[in-house]
Amino acid sequence: MAKRRKTPGYLHHKPRNLAYVRLPGQKKPIYLGTYDSPESHDRYEEIIRDWKRDQNIDRHTLRVDELALKFLEHAKRYYRKNGRETSEVHSIRAALRALVAVAGKNRARDFGTKKLEEVRNEMIARGWKRKSINAQVYRVRRCFKWGVQQELIPAEKLIELQS
Repeated sequence: MAKRRKTPGYLHHKPRNLAYVRLPGQKKPIYLGTYDSPESHDRYEEIIRDWKRDQNIDRHTLRVDELALKFLEHAKRYYRKNGRETSEVHSIRAALRALVAVAGKNRARDFGTKKLEEVRNEMIARGWKRKSINAQVYRVRRCFKWGVQQELIPAEKLIELQS
């Protein structure tokens, strides 16, 4: 039986008088704006709607391209500095393009070391250098690690990809 998750609350950061929400599996809270403002409530409703939609994913048929898209959405929220996306988001996007080009239509739970090697070969074919390829392969693994943390794919996949 699937574990039901409680809906994250609309919270108040009193020292800065800001509203925030902390989603399960995320280290950093998502700040919504001034506490009790209409904009912060609208933003909260939007985030919770997206979170609930993500909870209804069929984990058995989740494709690699769907996992990559969800990870990229997470990266856009997580990798921020001074309210702007960092360059890490751009690097993740490039790594996921190679991943989707090779294995986008495959089920995420079927992705293994052979497919990861094919992704690496795709990066080589694109003319990338070894140092950047190693960093990009690490980002692909991080995508699957995030998928395991979100309970989208089985933990065995992460262990397999780390070997």
